[in-house]
Amino acid sequence: MIVEPDFLEHWKTQMLSQTLEDPCAPLYLIRLWAHCQNRKTDALGKGSRLVVARMIAAIVRFPITGEKSAEQLFQALIDCSFIDLSSELDDAEKITVIAHDWAQANAKLVANWSNGPKGGRPRKTETQPKPKPAKRKPTDNPTQDWDNPPITQPQVGLTDREDREEKIEKIGEEVEVYPRRLLVLEKDLTIENAIAALRAGHPDFEKVPDMNLQNSFKGQPDRKKWPAAIEGLVARYAGADLDRPNQTLINWLEGKPSEKNGAADPVGKRLKLDF
Repeated sequence: MIVEPDFLEHWKTQMLSQTLEDPCAPLYLIRLWAHCQNRKTDALGKGSRLVVARMIAAIVRFPITGEKSAEQLFQALIDCSFIDLSSELDDAEKITVIAHDWAQANAKLVANWSNGPKGGRPRKTETQPKPKPAKRKPTDNPTQDWDNPPITQPQVGLTDREDREEKIEKIGEEVEVYPRRLLVLEKDLTIENAIAALRAGHPDFEKVPDMNLQNSFKGQPDRKKWPAAIEGLVARYAGADLDRPNQTLINWLEGKPSEKNGAADPVGKRLKLDF
């Protein structure tokens, strides 16, 4: 479940707290979203307005007193755009309550739920190889003058980076995300591009909040070494599960060996980076 860093200061959160006159309003929202993740759906309930309002109050543990009611909480969540309503076609009194934009904000999580019963993410379909052109037998004698070959201009060699960019441009959409993210980082050495390349290279970094990764990269001031560090880290831990991915990143940027392998980690020694 994704909770943005500005959640507590967001105007919608503040609006809900002011409407309910309750400083615990952010806690009610977190319980509401946690309910969606536990049930693996953004649908909160269906029934009459009275029943659904009481159900949501029970989910978020809203204290119902003489001055506070389940209907008051229900209407406040609607006014602040935290829940959406839809009516049944055959029964207008029955309504369905949906957590507003929760599925869109957690699109990757929802996709994993959908792909899980199918055995994971679907594989890419293999393209059929292009047929080789048939060899033609010569019908006439060659007309080229071998004693005086034509003068051709010498070809200027491309650098490794230019050659790689040219190949990726030719491949287009078929190229994986990680190499494109790495090229973008080489051209624009920003923390945002570094985080995007790191997450594209290893899925475990999706679990680390942006703020932690930002602090890790800020601790290494020489940005020119970021692409090589990310490329080496991704190659070293490809297919491995990282228990503490952000700590692994910090150790790698500082040129330290991995925690499990200790000083016996040859890759950590070979790719030591002096920041």
